[in-house]
Amino acid sequence: MADPDVMEIDEDEIDLSQVPQEEDRCLLRLPDFLSEFKDIPLNIELKKSFKRKVNDTSRKGLKDNLRVFMDILENASDRKILVVSASDNRIDEFREISGDKYPTGLSIKEQMCFWFYSLNMKNRALETSHDENLSSTSIVRKVRRAGGSTFVFLTGFGWLWPSIDRNPKQEEIFEILDRGVDGVMTDRPQQVRQFIDDWVTQMEGNQRPVHNL
Repeated sequence: MADPDVMEIDEDEIDLSQVPQEEDRCLLRLPDFLSEFKDIPLNIELKKSFKRKVNDTSRKGLKDNLRVFMDILENASDRKILVVSASDNRIDEFREISGDKYPTGLSIKEQMCFWFYSLNMKNRALETSHDENLSSTSIVRKVRRAGGSTFVFLTGFGWLWPSIDRNPKQEEIFEILDRGVDGVMTDRPQQVRQFIDDWVTQMEGNQRPVHNL
């Protein structure tokens, strides 16, 4: 990933000039990353850059770029990979090209259906805020009964659901994990990982089932 402080770039322009130039900094291509880190589960978001034209032959837009992306995933070691997008079009195109092989996050239209109707969530995941109003125990159970998984962001979802990611506290993480969520997205993975490990140890000591976090 590029540095999060990189300025917003135009649709057809890639500009990494604002990335800090530390001597030991390097940007890995996705195939190199998958080769270097073989066993870790991944949550990959299809950003709007997938629509960019790369050349005039084999990479003219979204479909071509998704086919290349699929080739990379197919050559990767066997691991859990969840593919998500804020764009219905991108996630729909990925599902069509992949044959729905990989678990994917709910599209925007599917999220609207989930909150108001029953929805088959086999091979699907709800990605939402850490806020209990959006990821309560009852919501997590509803997702699981429908065959899906729930992943929560510690980062903010607008002013209504502020971030707790800048300085996460153990009691906050424990409360979220107690709801039964399947995963946590954070910009502080080292600190949050320790909280998760502590929670798992506590649950195992209490002989309670632990989900694959």
